[in-house]
Amino acid sequence: MYIKYFDKNLDKKVIYSDELLKNIFIKKDGHLSFARCAEPFLKNRPNLKKYIINRYPKDEFYNIGTNIKRICYNIEHLKKCKNPNCNNKIKDLIHDYCCDSCAASDEKVINSKYISSHKNNPEDPYNSKQAYITAHKNNPQDPYNRDKKKETCAKNHPDDPTCGQFGSKRHEEAMIEKYGDKNYSNREKAKQTREEKLKKDPHYYDESNDNRKNTLNNKLIENPNYWEERWIKIKNSKLINHPEEPNRGEFGSFTNKKVMLNLYGEEFFIKTPEFKIKTRTKLLEKYKVDNIAKFKPIAMIRGEHSRITKVERGIILDYTKIDIDDYKNYCILARNLSNKIYNEFIYYINPENIKRGSGEDEFHLDHIYSISKGWENKIPIFIITCPVNLRMINSRENIKKSKRCDISISELYIKAMDFIKEHPEFLNFIEDKYKENEFSNENNQIYNKFDFSTKKDQEYQEVLWEEFY
Repeated sequence: MYIKYFDKNLDKKVIYSDELLKNIFIKKDGHLSFARCAEPFLKNRPNLKKYIINRYPKDEFYNIGTNIKRICYNIEHLKKCKNPNCNNKIKDLIHDYCCDSCAASDEKVINSKYISSHKNNPEDPYNSKQAYITAHKNNPQDPYNRDKKKETCAKNHPDDPTCGQFGSKRHEEAMIEKYGDKNYSNREKAKQTREEKLKKDPHYYDESNDNRKNTLNNKLIENPNYWEERWIKIKNSKLINHPEEPNRGEFGSFTNKKVMLNLYGEEFFIKTPEFKIKTRTKLLEKYKVDNIAKFKPIAMIRGEHSRITKVERGIILDYTKIDIDDYKNYCILARNLSNKIYNEFIYYINPENIKRGSGEDEFHLDHIYSISKGWENKIPIFIITCPVNLRMINSRENIKKSKRCDISISELYIKAMDFIKEHPEFLNFIEDKYKENEFSNENNQIYNKFDFSTKKDQEYQEVLWEEFY
């Protein structure tokens, strides 16, 4: 029977039981009395409140109202979460899932949502496009309301304007409370979950990857300069938000180095002993070699790849498409002749008498217009080896220079012709040295066009300009 008047003085005299509580809280119509379930009623009756709280185990306690319902409706055991991966007890007695994440991750819920949305919108069942369109209409400059979020965070938390983002004070405090480390990241757990998903379904990530590829392809079709524009936007945003560090987040930046120092004690992960040990163990397992350069097949592939890149950049010649013997003869002849010309015209090439050598800080005899480019453009050897094209240069600078030319072909020919005018003995010297050596057919043909002993300077200059430029 329903006890209509339950005085607060009776609280100390009465021994509480489940049947008595039913008479106190359940009305004549069978419904609970919400007035008696409220705090003012229970506050004046502390023994009643204690009994309700301690009636069930502490891990099953949600609030006083749920305990009253359980007592009144004889619910001794709580039902479990419907998600098969969870199986936790539901404390609130209303929902089928213990939390929102369990409801969102349940396959039944996902499938039912997808089916219902697919009927309404088969092209975009997740309504991602529609959501963006509506947001873009309301705020075209910032459809995701990122600026608004920043403003609210700055108002509510002036000491910490980033407000819960990665690296903020609140985020660091939460990570320290939970895990004892502000830079905690459970990578092993993430790996385990991925492996479990792939064991159940080996094509689990294929759909998501295909969707990403399709979206990117569609964006590139609509706008071919998509990536360039996106990169410019990222750079501009970094300049606005972080003017002191415009390369923030990139490899080798200040923040990246700081994070790596906190995690591994080194600015770069490659320098850590962990990385070295891992790479060595993997190489020994796969190839039985501690250094990848020692494994011949990969070394050959790397060498070929580096050769192709050097050819594309114009550092070296593509030896597969040229007559290698002809090229070698040209180079040998040019170097031998340039050494002889150096000894003969040392007063012009090296007036300061700098010592030649092959050491690091010593000086080399350099061709201003390189020998390899001369062979490519079919420049005769007596032009390449002309004292005008020879100079003394530091060995390091010469190695860096490589195939580069510091003079154009027209400048080379003009300077060579001026030198021949001023030094007619150069032609006689070249003629004698040519007769001493053997040349390729191409150089013989070039040489035979000119009879240096009979032709005058003016005629030679005209013919040289017509034939070679």
